[in-house]
Formats: sequence, structure tokens, C-alpha cells
Amino acid sequence: MAQPPPASLPPPPPLSVAALQLETRPIPTAENLAHIDALLDTECRRLGVIRWDEGRPAATGSRAGGGGGGGDSGSVHLDILVLPEIFNCGYQMNERACYGAESLQDASRSPSLAALAHWARRYRCYAVATLLEATADGHIYNSLVLAAPDGNFITRPASSGSGSSGSSCSSGGSSGGSSGASASGSSSTHSLALVRKHRASSLEGFVFRSAGAAGRGGESEAHVVEIDAAPLLHKRSELHKVSRGSGGSNGSGSDGGGGGSTGQGPGQAKLRVAFSICYENYCTPPMEAIREAHLQEPLHLLISPFCAMRPAHDHPTFKWPCEAAERFAAQAAAVSALHAAKLRLPVVACHHTGPWSSALPRLLPLLPRDPAPISGPMLGCSAAYAPGGATLAQLAREQEGVLLVQLPLLHPAAAGAAHSAAEVAAEAAQVAQQTAAQLAPVVGAAAAQSAAAGPGTRYASYPGAYVVEPVSWHVRLGFPLMETLGSLSYHFWSGRQRQQVARAIAASGAWQGPVPPLDSGAAWWRGMVVAAAAAAAGLAVAVALRAR
Repeated sequence: MAQPPPASLPPPPPLSVAALQLETRPIPTAENLAHIDALLDTECRRLGVIRWDEGRPAATGSRAGGGGGGGDSGSVHLDILVLPEIFNCGYQMNERACYGAESLQDASRSPSLAALAHWARRYRCYAVATLLEATADGHIYNSLVLAAPDGNFITRPASSGSGSSGSSCSSGGSSGGSSGASASGSSSTHSLALVRKHRASSLEGFVFRSAGAAGRGGESEAHVVEIDAAPLLHKRSELHKVSRGSGGSNGSGSDGGGGGSTGQGPGQAKLRVAFSICYENYCTPPMEAIREAHLQEPLHLLISPFCAMRPAHDHPTFKWPCEAAERFAAQAAAVSALHAAKLRLPVVACHHTGPWSSALPRLLPLLPRDPAPISGPMLGCSAAYAPGGATLAQLAREQEGVLLVQLPLLHPAAAGAAHSAAEVAAEAAQVAQQTAAQLAPVVGAAAAQSAAAGPGTRYASYPGAYVVEPVSWHVRLGFPLMETLGSLSYHFWSGRQRQQVARAIAASGAWQGPVPPLDSGAAWWRGMVVAAAAAAAGLAVAVALRAR
């Protein structure tokens, strides 16, 4: 058992994780990236986060309270920056969304990848985000990328396959990094995508391809990645040397930055991080794969970028019962706490906030000629949870800003020296029991019992392969039906246009030129979709009845 550090040594540095809660704005991407850059700079100055401009540490300003604790100006390291799902071009549920996709083959030709690399270098942190990816074979995916502190991107070695958990390498290149290794699969030979979304949710099927099938980069086991902790420890040591050389104490604030790793052993050599993208948090296959990976070798953190909204119960076409809409929103807010309780892991959930509206897919059947857009407020509630599910910090629902939380992960042995591993585990289990009891009315009794039982037992699995109880027939039947219709539309009726757009983006890095308006579509196509809808609805009903 590791011995506690001598009392004369500084406290072990925690891992600082920030979730950037944003309003979702439709394309153009350039305006969104400029807004994000300004917001991130303002918030980090308020929180006193250290910048590393031109390789030298620089204080960004004094802390103005809220998130992160007290300390001197510029005393907080930022280690992992998390942005919400599809952070760059707005969340749209129709065929027009594909124009906001970018090529992930070369970071220098992708505006969004270049911005992520810039932020990663500015704070010497890992930057996590998802965006729509256009591939050379004409497909659109919802892909997660991870920029390293040097601005390069973490990818999976081609030899290990896209489903190999725990293997990663830094991509080469001097301007954000063009990939030197990648996920397997025909459409990802040179892709910087680390994980692709396993399953499209409801109307998302009209926008991008589900990647859960073998060779697409979104296999369940692909959701666990090992990242190098050495750069995070090195910058602390470097700042400590600078502070000592100048005779100052800057960097020795609340996060222990001045102590670096000196006198405390090598620290945590690697961090095993799991990623679950929004809807994946509800789905059994990816969450079961994460649980199994946690049992094989303990994970350190679960990161979940979200793009969840509160369903409107007064839409003329999609009329959610008020009670079901409220419970759906409550589940979206609670599912990350459920995973923290189940896996006994810290979880960081990053959401969008503010108003949201999207035109409906033009090939969705049974709609009037000019259907009302679907709209509603985004969920907000970005939060961080301790192992067991206790809330560490949470942003307000309608607040754009940065949630900064510090986790004892860089030196877990030293941080937990006052308590044995058994005592820490027992405390997390006790908290998990309380969390499960609180969440039972929202997520379902079986899901709560599974969470209380811990990672040693499987997740509860409800009809439709969900880890939480579907709130109503809108989810139990409506989501699979919309996914089926979207997949049919994606592969057949809108396939040619989407392939042309995706290939053009893959060749140039991003869409060049104006974005055309949505075409209302021909009646013949609508008739074809209605026929497909009837067949899919019958199949969905049959599957649901069989599951009972």
C-alpha cells in the first residue's frame, strides 16, 4: 500500500476538468467558434485559469468566485476541457445539418479542429468535443475528437482496430496535427475521430449514420481511451520552477499547481477515460462495454457531451403528454448521476443551454406542407458527480459559462492516503444507495436497483436496449420508429445529395459556399416514406409486443 506523503510536502494536485455550457446556434460555424473563444476566455479569466501563451505560463485574471475555490490570480490549471455535443454548428434535426459537417482527416483544413487545437495549446489541456464528420465515402457521422495539450489529436492505432480500448497515440503535424494513426474501417483510414456515436437518436437518423456496426468506429468497446497524464504533471512542475525562480508563489493556489509532482513520486502515468455521447448514456451496449472495461482495469473518469432538450408537449405534430415530457427531461438530467452511482466513477456531463428550434426533416411522413419547427429549451444543467452520484457542482439551466471541478485523479494514492481503498469504496457504495433511492421514481426501479448494486452486476435492460425505463410510448415505439425512418431516408431517398455534400466537404475540409434552404420534397417521395413508415411501425409494434 502506498505510504502517505510527508506533511512537509505540498498537497497532491487534483485534475481540473471544465465543462463549457453553450447555447446551440445554427451554422455558420465561424460565428459560433468566435463566440465560444470569447466566452471561454472570459470565463477562464474569471476563474483564474493559467494560460500558456507561446510556451510560457500567464495568469489570466483574478478569480471572481464560483467554481474552483479560492486562490491567487492565475492559480488554477485546466486539464480537460469538455464541450457539448455538436458544439460548432448548432443542433439541427434535418437534412440541412450535413452542411455543418467537417472533414476530420486534416486538422489544418477543419476550422473546428483548428479551434480545439488552439484552446488545447492555450491551456495545455485535453479538449474534448463532438462534431459532424464528413467522410470521403459520402457518410456523415457524429464523431468525438480529443486534442492533446500540444495541439495534436489523439487517435487509435490502425493496427489495433477501432474497438481497441485503452490504446491511443498522438497524431503528427505542426498545425494541429494530421493523423498518423486512426480508427479502423474503410471510411476512417485517416480520420481523427476517436469515437463515433454508436446509435442515432430519433430524428438524428435523418442527419448522420449510426456507427455501432463493426468497422465504423463506434463499436461499443471503442468508448474507453487511455490518455497520457505526463503533460499535465509536467506543466505543474514547470510552473513550480518558474515560481521559485522569480521568488513568487503564483501557481501554489488551491489546486496545488506549485507543488507539481516533485517529492510525490511519478504520479498517475495514464488516465483511463470513458466517453458516452448523449443518447449512448441511455443505451445498454455502450454502457455495458464501459462497465466491463471498468472491471477489467479500473477507469478514472466518464465524460458525457450532451445535446438534450426538454420536449415540447404542445407541438401540433409531436404531442408529448406533459407528464412524459417532464419525466424525459428529468431522466436526461439524472442519467449521469445514475452512471456515477452504478460505476462508482466521477462523471462530468456537459450540456447545451438556451432556446432551440429546428425544422423537421423534409422526408418525414404525415406532415403538413409547411410543418411547424420542433422547438424547446435545451436542458442545461451541466454537472460533475462524485463516485456514488453525489453532485459536486452544477450550472444553472439557462447559464452559459464554465463549470470547473477538481478531482483527485493525478495522485489518487496520495489523495486517498488518509483512508484505505476499502473505506473509500464503502463510502461511495453508501452514497450510491442514497442516489439510487432518489433516482428510482425517475429512472425506474430496476435501473435504481442496478445502480445500487454497483459495477459488479449488469445494467438493467429495458425494452429497446435502454438502461433506464422508457417514459412512454413516445420513447418505447417512437424513437425506434424515427430511427428506422431516418436510416431509410439517409441511405436511400436523400442518399445522393448527402453523398455529394459529404464528399465535397471531405475534399475541402468544410462546406464552401452558401447553404441551400430545405427542399419541401415531392409528393412521390412522401408517399414512399409513408409506405415505409407503415411497414416500420408494424415491425416496431411487433417487436414491442414480443418484448413484453
